Amino acid sequence: MFARKMGPRLFDAVLTACRESGFNMQIAHEVDNLYTACALVAAGLGVDQLAMHFHDTYGQALANTYAALQAGITTYDASAGGLGGCPYARSATGNLATEDLVWLLRGLGVETGVDLDALVATSTWMAEQLGRPSPSAARKGCAPCCDGAASSCATTQWDY
Repeated sequence: MFARKMGPRLFDAVLTACRESGFNMQIAHEVDNLYTACALVAAGLGVDQLAMHFHDTYGQALANTYAALQAGITTYDASAGGLGGCPYARSATGNLATEDLVWLLRGLGVETGVDLDALVATSTWMAEQLGRPSPSAARKGCAPCCDGAASSCATTQWDY
């Protein structure tokens, strides 16, 4: 666990750094460790002081977001279509896709005020302009119903 890997002096140094520059877990891929780290830092700083930024290098950005949500953190960076990378982490292949975040939050009953259909349409357009597929799972799932059909991502109800 994260707490056992970091001694109290190092943890205090991390809290001091976070107060000065923010907490950023760029390529975190161990969800349990991330939850523990978020909970510890939130306890030291308060959740209102934290914003999370996840790259989706290992396909874990959404899982890490859910873990951070469980720790009480409610502010996230995301990018339409998951576009982006990182000059400091060369293996970072993209960011948390905004439409995936909105889809997750909707499923959890969190009202975002974001028009998911418009967001998916924009992400689809951006992927076409870049000549590459979008890594967003929500875009892949919603795009067929966001092309002018009567049904839309925002109103589709799934029967299980």
